[in-house]
Amino acid sequence: MKRLLFTALVLVFTLAAVCASHALSDKGIDSPAVIQSLGLTDVQQAGITSGEQDLEKELAPLKQSIQRLRSDINRELSSDSPDKAKIDRALDEVSVKMAEIQKKKIAYMLWIRGQLTPEQRQKLTSFLQKTNE
Repeated sequence: MKRLLFTALVLVFTLAAVCASHALSDKGIDSPAVIQSLGLTDVQQAGITSGEQDLEKELAPLKQSIQRLRSDINRELSSDSPDKAKIDRALDEVSVKMAEIQKKKIAYMLWIRGQLTPEQRQKLTSFLQKTNE
């Protein structure tokens, strides 16, 4: 019963983390709907595309590390005598890696904002305000 409860908690934690990550992209300034509505120049669009590719390259090792840690957690939870301290350490490491990912995504979004003209920034602000209502 305890093993099932721990497994359920890990799954809920994983789902929450994935949802939080997607929420930043889907509603943030790097979502396709926002980028399309801004009327970006070809140069701006190329820069954003390049930046997105660079970001994905930076995030890949962090995502792989999180996957490895989650596998370790699940393996520990499936053992006959799970080591709570080991699970806690792994969860702490997952949290640190996820924070790193979020920081990199925010830095990228701020970089995108810096590439915009004042008019485009105004459109962006309006768009984000509408999505937050």
